[in-house]
Amino acid sequence: MEGEGKMKKLLIFVLAIMLLCGGMISASQATEQGPYQYVLKKDGSVEITSVRQDCADQVIPSELDGKPVTSIANEAFYGCQKLRNVVIPEGVTSIGNNTFNYCYNLTSITIPDSVKSIGDGLLSGSYQFRELHFPKEHPTFAFNNSALIRKSDMTVVRVADTKVQEYELPWGITKIGYCAFDSNKAKSIIIPDSVTTIDASGFADCKNLTNVYIPGSVTKIGVQAFRGCAQLKSVRIPNSVKEIGFGAFGWCHSLETIEIDPDHPVYAFGNGALIVKDTREMVACAGGIKGTYEIPGGIDTIGQMAFHGNKNLQEVIIPDGVRSIGPFAFCDSANLTKVRLPEGLKVINNYQFSACRKLKEVNVPDTVTDIGSYAFESCKGLKKIVIPEGVKNIGRYAFSGCTGLTSIEIPSTVSIIEPTAFNECKNLVCTVREGSYAKEYCEKNNIKYVVVE
Repeated sequence: MEGEGKMKKLLIFVLAIMLLCGGMISASQATEQGPYQYVLKKDGSVEITSVRQDCADQVIPSELDGKPVTSIANEAFYGCQKLRNVVIPEGVTSIGNNTFNYCYNLTSITIPDSVKSIGDGLLSGSYQFRELHFPKEHPTFAFNNSALIRKSDMTVVRVADTKVQEYELPWGITKIGYCAFDSNKAKSIIIPDSVTTIDASGFADCKNLTNVYIPGSVTKIGVQAFRGCAQLKSVRIPNSVKEIGFGAFGWCHSLETIEIDPDHPVYAFGNGALIVKDTREMVACAGGIKGTYEIPGGIDTIGQMAFHGNKNLQEVIIPDGVRSIGPFAFCDSANLTKVRLPEGLKVINNYQFSACRKLKEVNVPDTVTDIGSYAFESCKGLKKIVIPEGVKNIGRYAFSGCTGLTSIEIPSTVSIIEPTAFNECKNLVCTVREGSYAKEYCEKNNIKYVVVE
């Protein structure tokens, strides 16, 4: 779906920014030759910073304007749709983060001996990638069973998409890197018991994946590690796992159960909820649960991205014991129509219901003081909402794109409304108090309003 794709790109972008290193380079600092832009480094060599989007098959030159090319920057080839084959020249020592992201038709890359560093997310979103041409005795990297491996820490940087139904990683790997299996077609993946870490988005968008074996050596499952594995029905979390990142099972629409031993030291699973025992935080909901879902009692916090991308739920009931709900918690839950928020909740967080396009009914408890940025952005089915006394702030783009919103009551306690809060709400009429900040805001921003005592 279009909305799902846009939201995934947003999240991948957020993760990419988290993983990027070094400063940004402005276009004014760059020099252009042919399809390339580059910057001069202190040692007199150059770094390619970007390439024209119409760039087709490329044997990257070893020199630009007579200066040796020694590095390729973060995202330099991002989104080059015509690119199919790339040959990186001898002399290049580093390739940045996300360098070939979303080069949809890229099938092969040739990497020389001189490359000593390859960043995270080398090929995320490059769904056709098949071949990596690589010297057998490369000093820094190895290529084994379609996996590009960094020798220094035995991290899988990228697995070339293969046609095999079952894929087994080579033994000796210790870490599955960021987006290492992104969009891989395998149905079954076996992880060896040498692996200790599954990094952020390690298995993201492996849409055919139905079975994955996580060994007892794994201690960390990263942010959005299995995001978008839509055919994954169950997964077993071994007792060795001490950390599961937010959104680890987002968009896993078929996931019905997360198997965990009752004596697991950190996590428990019951009634569709993956819970941290000590903090009583719900970190994930089994995406295969359908219809109406009542969150089990005893939970204090609903974590970031806990329900993210769930397309099966229509109604969620949150008990009053829940005190906080994290950012993106219900974001892009495509068929969610009704949510009952708990009394005691103080903040409706950033992106909490963003892109829940069918959401029609949600209460704002009397205890809420802040409505965060993008909280209800693009909730097109929302027609009416009452903001209770006590709310002070309405954040950036909080209701932007709520094209069905016709009525909102804003109390006199609200003292901050960001200018973009109601963007594209063309049919909106606000109910405000005489002399209130909300009335002044509506007048300033040409929003229709009615005044009540």
